[in-house]
Amino acid sequence: SRSMLGPSIAAGRRSPGLIATGIRILAAGELVADKHPAIGDRTDPVPFAGRIISGAIAGASLARRPQDRLSMAVAGAAGAAAATLLLFHFRQQISRRYGVSNVSAGIAEDVLALSASTWLSRRLSR
Repeated sequence: SRSMLGPSIAAGRRSPGLIATGIRILAAGELVADKHPAIGDRTDPVPFAGRIISGAIAGASLARRPQDRLSMAVAGAAGAAAATLLLFHFRQQISRRYGVSNVSAGIAEDVLALSASTWLSRRLSR
């Protein structure tokens, strides 16, 4: 899962305008950079921690009430960790099993991550 995906979705919900646009540009840059072979694994300790922190911040920002921020941060962190691991293995499996290129597998992963994140964000914002 993308480290900028959660903040991008949250910013669109909570901070429309210039901030949301800037975060979306960063997220788009990350989508492109991720396809490059020199980019390391997201499951390495530092990138993995970054994704968990990013998920926590995004989750907390979606809380409707101040008293819900901690539980939303925990949910965001857990969601980021789970999505990182699940989508990492998803991408590896479709590349290995079906001979799909890393770039094509990455695009499929991006579509899945973006769709799931958008759906979940809408459900939580009701």
